[in-house]
Amino acid sequence: MKRVVLLSLIAMVCATTVPEILYQWVQIDYDWEAMGVDKNQYIQEGLFIAENCILSGIKQWKDDIYVTIPRWAPGVPATLNKIVVKNGIPLLLPFPPIEQQMINTTNGLKFVQDIEIDPFGRMWIIDTGALNFYFPQEFVWNTPRLFVYDLQSDPPTLEQSYSFPTSIAPVGQVFLNDIVVDVIRDFAYITNSIGTGGLYAYDLSSNTARYWTDQSTQIEPSETTFNIEDSGTYTINTPCDGIALSVDTSTLYYCALSGVTVYSIPTELFRNFSVSDQQLHNAVFEVGVKASQTDGMTIDSNGVMYYGGIEYNVVTTWNTANRTMTAANQFELYNNNTFMQWQDTFGFTNQGGLLLVSNRLQLFPTSYDFTGNSGANFRIFQFDIGADSYMQGALNMKNQIV
Repeated sequence: MKRVVLLSLIAMVCATTVPEILYQWVQIDYDWEAMGVDKNQYIQEGLFIAENCILSGIKQWKDDIYVTIPRWAPGVPATLNKIVVKNGIPLLLPFPPIEQQMINTTNGLKFVQDIEIDPFGRMWIIDTGALNFYFPQEFVWNTPRLFVYDLQSDPPTLEQSYSFPTSIAPVGQVFLNDIVVDVIRDFAYITNSIGTGGLYAYDLSSNTARYWTDQSTQIEPSETTFNIEDSGTYTINTPCDGIALSVDTSTLYYCALSGVTVYSIPTELFRNFSVSDQQLHNAVFEVGVKASQTDGMTIDSNGVMYYGGIEYNVVTTWNTANRTMTAANQFELYNNNTFMQWQDTFGFTNQGGLLLVSNRLQLFPTSYDFTGNSGANFRIFQFDIGADSYMQGALNMKNQIV
């Protein structure tokens, strides 16, 4: 098989970097005292079901690390949080406050899979809106939205919001998964990980968006079986998921979760809302093939892409200075069959560090071991890469970007 050969070649030329484990949990818990709510009451009312609280997205601003707990299932008190440490124990504190994350409130956050925080201190939040994807009998539809918060203000303030209209976000057909931001033009690009998959382009200045779906955003039928080392075999059918933006902002990379091929499109075309879907299709470029399926991916300020290899519990790198991915130019950064199962989301410390969440997501919703006998289920790693985010890289070369 082509991708198995690819992995063997990667392994032969790897230079492994051992990351630091910043935090780890067997089970997620919240800072109930600071939240001002009663934990036992939340448990009794079904508002907190610890087994359904799965760590996913991660980003850092200054000294604060923000993480998401998607509402894939009932019992998630807050979907967006920052990490606080009390008596040596890492806990989650809702951001914004829990009152703004109630599922029964009109304007509260409902389901946040991922966020981005740009160098100006703006937090871009994608809220799928829909609740309980894994529990169809309890599925609830809400309008998908995007929020932009100013973290520089005290307290942080909502700068802008956008509700995706049904013309580009049909009921039941939206799963806002991952986001990247063009800080030069204030555009965001977002993956939709349901159905045939797709990509959104959002213009902050006009508060408008477009949607595009294509054969390249769909699953690859031959890649829906995940044989994860030291875990088992799983069937997953998820389209367009991973997304990354080149440092010069000209190229948008994307891939299906159930797939091994990386594609790209020129952002000059995608952010021009008068360009047709067919014109975008004609501009799709097949970048290359990875060794395994990938969830999260990102690019640093030097143009190096980082992405997971779910089947092999590995983080791999590829320099975007190479136009195409080959077996010879992809390199293993780190591999661990125990600690690194399911490489979910990346972020940057902006002090030379790369953050990563691993969460054993293949075990959700029924197979996690919350006794502690199998060790931690959720981990946050920091790799020393000596680089910042793709967004800082864009600002560094702002005068060269047209």
